[in-house]
Parts: sequence; C-alpha cells; structure tokens
Amino acid sequence: MDTREYKERSDKLFADWKARLQGDVYPATDGAIDPGQYYDPANKPRILFVLKEMNAAFWEPNSLVEYLAEVNTRPQTWDNVVRWARVIRSASAGGTTDLNALYDQPPIDRDARINELASVAVMNLKKTTGTGDSHMPTINMHAERYGDLLWEQFMLLDPDVIVACGVRLTDIKGLKEVAQPKTDWSRYDVAGKLRTFIWSYHPQARGKSQSSFETMAHICTEAFGLGR
Repeated sequence: MDTREYKERSDKLFADWKARLQGDVYPATDGAIDPGQYYDPANKPRILFVLKEMNAAFWEPNSLVEYLAEVNTRPQTWDNVVRWARVIRSASAGGTTDLNALYDQPPIDRDARINELASVAVMNLKKTTGTGDSHMPTINMHAERYGDLLWEQFMLLDPDVIVACGVRLTDIKGLKEVAQPKTDWSRYDVAGKLRTFIWSYHPQARGKSQSSFETMAHICTEAFGLGR
C-alpha cells in the first residue's frame, strides 16, 4: 500500500467516525505515523501499539499522528514505546534482547523519538480526547460502540505484532477472541494471518520504565523463541 492509498482510506475512515460521533466532537486521528515507512516491505515486523485515548483539547481537531511526527515532547510515554519497539524488532529478527544494548542505546531524545516511531502505528481505543486520568469504563464503552470502525482501522494497518498497552482488545469487532493470557503474549490467526499479541503496562506508567522494558524483553524472548 502506498502513502496516497493509505491517506485516502484513513481519511474516509475518520470522516465516518466523525459522522458517527455527531455534534461538535472531533475524533483524534491516529494510525501509521509515516505510511511510507510503515508499509515499506523492509519494515518487519509491522508493529501496532493500541492505547487508551489522546490527552488533548476536546473542542478542536487533534491528530496523534501529527503530534508524534512533529512535536513529540512527552518522553515519559514515548521513550518507553521506542524501547519496546527496539526490543520487539531485535527479538523478532533473532537478535539480542540485551538490556544494555537496547534500553537507551542510542540515546533517546526528541529527534530519536520522531525517527524511531515513524515506522510504527498507534491506535487509541477511544477516538475522542481525554485527560491524563483515563476512565476505563468510558474507554471500553466507546470501543464497544465503535468496534466495527476499530476493526476497519486494524485491518487497514494490518500489523504483524500488536502491543496492548494497558487495554483489552475484545471490544474490537474482529478481535473478540483475543483475550489477555497468563503468559502476556499469544499468537492468533486473525483474518488469515498469524499475528503476535503482547500485553504490557501503559507506557506512561510512572516508575515502571525499567521494569516494563525488562518485562517486554522477557516476553519477546519467549514469543520469538530466542535461546531455544
């Protein structure tokens, strides 16, 4: 899929979302940060991070994609996503999950966040914006109500690895059987493709940067068979 086709399909999807939301509420757009990089055949695996909602003003249009590609000033959240993407890519390629090699090498600054997140996709369950204190019953209700559109977005992004960041996936129409297992990862055939699902903390979880990275390294070692 090229950038033009992706943009046309994504724009239509969010136009449908706005029509369904009604009133003066705008959906906060998300998805592939840089479609050209995300859909590049060399971008393996395609990684999708599923989060809760965007923290932004609800009375104006907002774009998480634009924020991550141009602003990206929240290291407490997005540094962790960069680290997790590093270890997923390394493990899935049969490489190292050594903490010293992947945790902060190369160093993560704003430019690194922008560059390294360009090849991933992010998808909030709740498309209307919220505050820093997410209300999960509201988020889950939104996901259930718009589960068909979330499924359409999921299929558009067509990821290989899905990281559920402190959320459940079972409200998404085509993922109703994908529940969190005790091992924090699973592999399901979804729409004719074998996909790896990983469950983790929300990346903004305070004081858990190191422990959540270590957990991700452990999960990836199991999921991708390193050391076997």
